Amino acid sequence: GAEDPLQAKALSERIEDETGLKAQTRDEFAQDGIDFIIENTGIPLNFGITVALGFIVGVAIVGLTFSLFIRDNIKQFGALKAIGVTNAKIRRMVAVQAGLVGLVGYGLGVVGTVFFIWGFSSNPTFKGFYIPWQIPLISLVAVFLILALTGWLAQTRNDLEPPAAALRPEIGQALEALQADPACRFARMSGSGATCFGLYEREQSALAHATALRAARPEWWVAAAPVREPSQPHSN
Repeated sequence: GAEDPLQAKALSERIEDETGLKAQTRDEFAQDGIDFIIENTGIPLNFGITVALGFIVGVAIVGLTFSLFIRDNIKQFGALKAIGVTNAKIRRMVAVQAGLVGLVGYGLGVVGTVFFIWGFSSNPTFKGFYIPWQIPLISLVAVFLILALTGWLAQTRNDLEPPAAALRPEIGQALEALQADPACRFARMSGSGATCFGLYEREQSALAHATALRAARPEWWVAAAPVREPSQPHSN
């Protein structure tokens, strides 16, 4: 055998010329094996379906995580908007956090893979296991796409609000009444328009505005209530 690729190629050509038999280098033989698997088996399709499902599940889980993060910090975002922070800057804040989480997760995944290969390199079962450089690059692109998509989805507004306000002008009036109070940090329609709500930093401000709204619009149902913290499990 020849270790140098050029010598191996020349040797295989000489064998073919002298014997009439097909001779291949190690790389050519390996590529033929890969081509055979791609063209004659269902492994690429099954692998592709697995990757696609992983991408979809990743989008769902990360999107839910970011959605919960934004909901948990909605009062802080409202306070930032009240002091003049623009939507673009808030989006950049969310993007920075998404990028940081993605880089940490990607780095841990790559390091874990390296340790796995190193730890089982002597095991005959994993002797042929290797990862070409394209796989980490594709994974990085996939992580970026997932973070970009889920970050955008988490920041989208309630798309039902404009049509609901068009059908029921009272919704727009309620939102305007809430937003007119300087103490209201954030106002939004809930769901498909059953109620509108406003977030306040101080309970006294919420109670005062609720009293004023009840006096101004007695036909509206108005109530002030605290935002409850998530309940903690009881320990025995």
